[in-house]
Amino acid sequence: MMNLQTALSNICHVKEAFDKESVECIRKHKDEAIPVLLERVKTVAENGTNRRFRNRHIGDDIYPMFLLAEFRVKEALPYLVKYLGWNEQISDELLGDILTDRFPQILACCADKGSIEVLKQYALNEKLYLFCRLAAFNALKILFWENELSRENFVQFVRDFIASQQTRLLDETICIIGYAIIDTNLTEMFDEAKELFKRPHDKSTIVTFETYKTFCKDIEREAGKYKRQHYDMMIDDVETAMDWFTNEASESESRERMHKITDSMFDTTKGLLAEFIEDNAEISHEAVMAFVDDLQYLFENEPFKMNNISRLLEKYDIVMEQQPTEIMFRKIFGLYNACETRFEKNFNNPLEHMFNDHLPVARQEPVRVTKVGRNTPCPCGSGKKHKKCCGQ
Repeated sequence: MMNLQTALSNICHVKEAFDKESVECIRKHKDEAIPVLLERVKTVAENGTNRRFRNRHIGDDIYPMFLLAEFRVKEALPYLVKYLGWNEQISDELLGDILTDRFPQILACCADKGSIEVLKQYALNEKLYLFCRLAAFNALKILFWENELSRENFVQFVRDFIASQQTRLLDETICIIGYAIIDTNLTEMFDEAKELFKRPHDKSTIVTFETYKTFCKDIEREAGKYKRQHYDMMIDDVETAMDWFTNEASESESRERMHKITDSMFDTTKGLLAEFIEDNAEISHEAVMAFVDDLQYLFENEPFKMNNISRLLEKYDIVMEQQPTEIMFRKIFGLYNACETRFEKNFNNPLEHMFNDHLPVARQEPVRVTKVGRNTPCPCGSGKKHKKCCGQ
């Protein structure tokens, strides 16, 4: 039978497979193990900014963090919050995607009512790395779910968080804040959330008028509901919490999650195209839906040909002014891309060039299309990096 010293030595470094035997041994000797786990986390907190230390000890505190969270060790929080002061490079080296995927839960599990003000200070500090601030923000959201934070207190915190970012409120952060307000059903803030999406933003590529309309519809649909996401749950079992990190999640679950994401993206793209046509052309709702359904069938089953799209437009007598026509073709291009992602096809067609060459009207000012950065917060509002969420 494994002894505690061996178990604690085994969890020094994260392996490809979850070390269940060592974790079970540590659970059996929890009281003896906690001081050692605390010392590990303390060492990383105090030496994380030292490059030589980081090179030798990357991964040393992964198991200790999760175990302290499962054991609800409140003494760990003063050390864990020091991680929030790290810059982007240090955070990526020592925490990686744990910072967005699990660290908010770890913080919440080790926090108590007396820790709330400390987490607020980190969340509201505009000088800190954005993802560290968002980790503190999401930890407080979890504490609200756990009734450790009153509704009045949480509402005021969200308002303070918005105010703290007035100088550089990113589009992706707006999405995170907005959908946190919906998920926690902060009805008193719905109008304020709408204003966030509505106001103009510098170089906005995500928060557009269409995003605003979608957000308003989501508010109407979800009003009165509480929607606690999986990443808002407390950690009750280390193995379950670390399944993502140790690649233990089943392949079928990953595929199912990806299909849900791509289906949602596809439906949204299709709906926005239909809504745009209905707003800018003299055509009935039924005819618009028939057109986009035919367009979907065309993209799924036929080789791409511009003439086929032109024939569909003629069939449904879809005519617009010059600029709306160009925007419509951009949205058609987006639907084609969504089909490619959803059905895992590789069409390999220079679509944007083909659309530009075949636009039925002369080009005016080009519509700016900017890709969401892989290391920016995902616009879906999960709080994760785009590359680990909808951008996979």
